[in-house]
Amino acid sequence: KHYILRTSWVFSEFSGHNFFFKVLKKGLETKKLKIVNDQFGRPTSAYSIANILALICENRMLTDQFGVYHFCGNKPTTWYDFTCAVFQVATKFGIKNIDITPINTTDLLGASEKRPRNGVLNLDKISALGIAIPAWNEDLERAILPIIDGLNKG
Repeated sequence: KHYILRTSWVFSEFSGHNFFFKVLKKGLETKKLKIVNDQFGRPTSAYSIANILALICENRMLTDQFGVYHFCGNKPTTWYDFTCAVFQVATKFGIKNIDITPINTTDLLGASEKRPRNGVLNLDKISALGIAIPAWNEDLERAILPIIDGLNKG
């Protein structure tokens, strides 16, 4: 008897080891980014993951429906579009003039290294249980503000 949540493109203000944190920091430092525009996935905030896990544990939302579930943000996007959304929200905090250029994966890694172009997880199974799928872009502000505050402090 188990519940396993598979997720993707997790972002959070709590770790410097995720794409979100690294791209925000690099964009603030260099004002120029080159981001791949041909890989698709569903960003997921750590906050949303924590909320769904709490609901499953506390309310037994999935009582007797054990198994593996995909849980991630509602809208598929590319790394490039995700980055643009991050910096669009960052403008609320005075961050401006970040030059974001779309590139192909092969431009970044070379033709010999392969990356999956479509990492979009199917959410039908968890949605069928009536579990709301979070809008990843709604959690961007919550995650961006502490990072900008931390970088500004030092």
